[in-house]
Amino acid sequence: MRLAVLRGGKSAEREVSMRSGEQVAKALRGRGHDVTSVDLDASTWDVLRDGGFDCVFNALHGRLGEDGTVQGMLELLGLPYTGSGVLASALCMDKARAGRILAAIGLHVPDFEELEIKQGVAADVVERLVSRFGLPVVIKPVREGSTIGLTIAKDED
Repeated sequence: MRLAVLRGGKSAEREVSMRSGEQVAKALRGRGHDVTSVDLDASTWDVLRDGGFDCVFNALHGRLGEDGTVQGMLELLGLPYTGSGVLASALCMDKARAGRILAAIGLHVPDFEELEIKQGVAADVVERLVSRFGLPVVIKPVREGSTIGLTIAKDED
């Protein structure tokens, strides 16, 4: 089978993706497949369109690779791929939306609040959050993968 392994990209998780993509490609070659590693960049559309691939293994992490963007490109190219589809990827990459959907269908989801923070957090907002959640409180960007941007606030400062 002729396979493309998508890896790298521009997200904060690029290096993890490069390593995992390398391991995937090695394992697939070991199983006798014809594998091409593709580092996500401006030429990716052409490489995938013209490569004659039977399937694409998505080893991308974070934005573009897990948020529905690459999945949409692969759908447009008509290429089968591993992992979730466009909608599931987009929804699951957005932690707040995913949490609301899961809660709406009856699954237990930890209490959370989505904030739009551009420059710091006002003292009254901090006070309200500490009153609601207590300390420590976990703060995480809504659209980043893994632990990128994760902070555990142990005090109000």
